Amino acid sequence: MNVLILGATGTFGKVLTSELSKNTSHNLTAFSRHSSEMYGQNNNVKAVDGDALNIADLTVAIKGQDVVFCGISGENLPKIAENIKSVMENENVSRLNFYGSNGNLQRNSC
Repeated sequence: MNVLILGATGTFGKVLTSELSKNTSHNLTAFSRHSSEMYGQNNNVKAVDGDALNIADLTVAIKGQDVVFCGISGENLPKIAENIKSVMENENVSRLNFYGSNGNLQRNSC
């Protein structure tokens, strides 16, 4: 299963990446602005540096994924959520788990 974690260097992202990287049947991609600094030496994780405000960066990360986990927060979250939704629709990726400080939202389709 191809799994993408957006915000992989944040509080939630680090924990999820650590746990999922233990399962070698997952093809795990960690996406954040500085992902390669944290995961560049991890053989079980593909590190992708990028900005979720940038559609091109998100497209590179989301293309070919089976499921997307998002742990991004902050004042730009509404725009980032729009970008994620748009790219997922364009790339025919339908499984999104969105986590934040107020709990989580799971959607099976965009």
